[in-house]
Amino acid sequence: MVSELFMKLSYIQQLGQDPDLSVFLSKPFGLELLLILIDPNQSNVGIERIYDSLTIKPTRVTFYNFLKVIEKKGLIKKVTDKEKESRIKLILDERIVSKFEEIINK
Repeated sequence: MVSELFMKLSYIQQLGQDPDLSVFLSKPFGLELLLILIDPNQSNVGIERIYDSLTIKPTRVTFYNFLKVIEKKGLIKKVTDKEKESRIKLILDERIVSKFEEIINK
């Protein structure tokens, strides 16, 4: 569903024009990561499962360094899972979700 929307070049161009969303286009795996984090069905998935599910697989160091960058920019939060304390979940900031939905719903 969401992947079909991204087949339109205009959506990607609009993402690239936004200072926050464009960060996700700076890495080959960034757009896929954004789509995973936007997907409500993935809200209970930990960092390791997200990494394992990426089609374009960066090194773990590259992946974790990118997470540090987007966390520092306030685009995501790392949260310890209440059900399983060893699992760290990534939560996309609400403003990013809003910006993304605004572009898709135009």
